[in-house]
Amino acid sequence: MIKPAQLFLLLSLLFVSIFVCCNNCQASQPVKETSDTAKQWRKNWLTAEEQRWLSQHKVIIHGMVGGKIHKPFEYTDDYGQHQGLTSDYLKIISEKLGIEIRSSQRYPKFMALANALRSGQIDFASYLPKTTNLQKDVNFSKAIIKMPVVLLGRQNTAIIQGLDSLQNERVAVQYGSFAHAFLAKNHPHVEVTFIESTVEGLQALDNHEADVFIHNIFSAEYHQRKLGITGLKVLATTPYDYEIMFASSKNMAPLIPIIEKAITDISEREKRLIFDKWINIQIEKKLDIKLVIQSLLAVTILVTLIICLFTYWNRQLAEKVVERTAELRNLARHMQQVREEEKAKLAREIHDELGHTLTALSIGIRRLRSCKDEQQRIAKSKELSQLVKSASQTSKQIMTDLRPSILEDLGLVAAIEWLAHEFKSRHEVNCHVTAHETQIELGEEASIALFRITQESLTNIAKHAKASQVEIILTFQGKELLLLISDNGQGLKLGWSTKEGSYGLQGMRERALALGGELTVDSKKNQGVQLLVRIPL
Repeated sequence: MIKPAQLFLLLSLLFVSIFVCCNNCQASQPVKETSDTAKQWRKNWLTAEEQRWLSQHKVIIHGMVGGKIHKPFEYTDDYGQHQGLTSDYLKIISEKLGIEIRSSQRYPKFMALANALRSGQIDFASYLPKTTNLQKDVNFSKAIIKMPVVLLGRQNTAIIQGLDSLQNERVAVQYGSFAHAFLAKNHPHVEVTFIESTVEGLQALDNHEADVFIHNIFSAEYHQRKLGITGLKVLATTPYDYEIMFASSKNMAPLIPIIEKAITDISEREKRLIFDKWINIQIEKKLDIKLVIQSLLAVTILVTLIICLFTYWNRQLAEKVVERTAELRNLARHMQQVREEEKAKLAREIHDELGHTLTALSIGIRRLRSCKDEQQRIAKSKELSQLVKSASQTSKQIMTDLRPSILEDLGLVAAIEWLAHEFKSRHEVNCHVTAHETQIELGEEASIALFRITQESLTNIAKHAKASQVEIILTFQGKELLLLISDNGQGLKLGWSTKEGSYGLQGMRERALALGGELTVDSKKNQGVQLLVRIPL
């Protein structure tokens, strides 16, 4: 039987393997093309020379000091990934410029990082102290972030006016820090005790081993929250700011002004969000190992269940997609066949009716010219007039069948009433229309769709229903338009919903779906059919 500790180790190894695989996949990806947004940003912010330079340097090699000593400003996590406040700035800069910043080089100390910049091993560093010696070989940006240096003490310590007021207080300063440098240069009278880290300085205050700790407020606030130390306060400010600046090698000198423009374009809100993300953290709590194991087991079970459910749903969805695709393919084939039949019918009507009438007109005109008797001319003129009227009626009938003008001229309600009148005249079946609004304002697509659904439904009733009464109702329900078509016929045959070739109902349903609506059919044997269409307004 696997013990909890062994299970935890196996799960941890699994997660690490997945993470490493993902990182390897990402590392092997080619350089992405510059996005349209980045191209527009370059055009708006950069000079033509800067744009050309940037287009020739699509990948920038970034270096940093590894480990967590400079947390939260810049550090590497347990997987060696660049984290901290500067990492978010680099992501924003990368997106704005449309370049890739590869943060893959790690160095043990600042000196090694500086030497890598000097030698060109890396192009760029985002957290490197500016010194007189470095300025000769490295290009520095303006201050990206300014962190005030303050005097920290306990809550019960009296307020101090400043550095010059320090006398008998035990002062702690991190060795090699910015505070160490400016104290040694400008305030040699201050006697200090050196500590190794920010955490050690805060703990020295909390344990009454020191009275004052001189450090930048951001780093002190971060570690104070992280450690859960609450009894400290700012005793005094100093005229010094610890500045974070970006640096590049000399052969990458054009990069610094470009990056400065990108940072200028970052809004104060974005900067505040980055600051809050990395500085204003919640106090960490230690977790019980058993709770961790139980949580991992619960997550593993939940993930397994979710995967199983998604697999099942995907299979069901795939089957539905295949079925739906087949239906649409068959419907499209049927609609193509219907269009061809309509074209053939139109051609016959034009040839048999309109064509014959026009031919008779042509012959009649020739005969009219040859008539010498006045009475014959009058008779022939009347005959030609009747032929013209017949041709006009035929053309109007053809145009009405193709697209009834009444739909555009008088609206949907009048067009459906006209359909009902034509249906009643042709098939001698009572057809009554009820509309709760005489004028329904709809878009052209929706009006045509509802008209065609009504037309197709009446055609089906005429062919199959054997009904003596048809009722059409147009009404509103909330933010929906309802079209109800019912008859008292024999109803649909058993299995009509799965019957192949029932393209009339399929076509009507597709028209409704195209408008974001739905079509439902209710049928009982010898009790007629009710067809309901819902269209959102």
